[in-house]
Amino acid sequence: MADTESKRAALIRHVAAGQFVFREGETGSDMYVVRSGRIRICQQIGETDLTLALLGPGETFGEMALLEQQTRSASAVATEESDLVVVREDAFEQMLKERPDIAVRLLKKLSARLREANRQVQLLTAHGSAARVVDTLRSWVPAGAQGEVLLRGVTPDRLWRATGTPREVFGEIIHRLGEAGVACFSGDGLHIRLPQGLDDYLEYLDLKRAFDPATAQQLAALTERNQPSDVGRPDPQPAAAVAESERRTTYQRFLALKQRFEK
Repeated sequence: MADTESKRAALIRHVAAGQFVFREGETGSDMYVVRSGRIRICQQIGETDLTLALLGPGETFGEMALLEQQTRSASAVATEESDLVVVREDAFEQMLKERPDIAVRLLKKLSARLREANRQVQLLTAHGSAARVVDTLRSWVPAGAQGEVLLRGVTPDRLWRATGTPREVFGEIIHRLGEAGVACFSGDGLHIRLPQGLDDYLEYLDLKRAFDPATAQQLAALTERNQPSDVGRPDPQPAAAVAESERRTTYQRFLALKQRFEK
């Protein structure tokens, strides 16, 4: 009985908040299953610490080192106190032989993670730290949630560590989201009053890139050319007029979002 308990304990690894399970570039022969807590998978890109995934109970990580027999392609760090089930290389291979369905699910999960990593890189390139903060919040909001959502126990420091953004930049983004009535902290945790507002903020970042000052001037001139005095005259290029109209509508949407998020 004592031997059984000892072997079981040997398969459980406890990690404290902020502690690395492994680092990018290290050799490794173990896979992990999150038993409790939360693990951030991250990768260093230049001077930026990019969050690739935030994993909770029941999710696995570290499979790539087992499958490819290569060094770790990313780092894994606990964002809170966590317990992990350690799956050794021999047990992993035996599991795949005996349960082909597990192998199929594993391949699907790895494919999904690769797509997510690519999306994260695109977000980083397009929007930088702001999108990373918002995207982390979106991943924590339960699917289909409406109205106000309370993420109990989430503190500014915990969220900051999960996003891997510079602290001063993180503070500015949280301030803007608070001013817009989207998210704020309290003694209970993190309140997200308008989950849709997170998507609105990402939309605003996209539109901000699209409508630079030069584009705004062009649209202003376009508006002047389409005053009521032009109504009733035949449009020689109806398709172009429709495109211009849609662009003006999009610009108005940008202005509304800008007023909301840049108070």
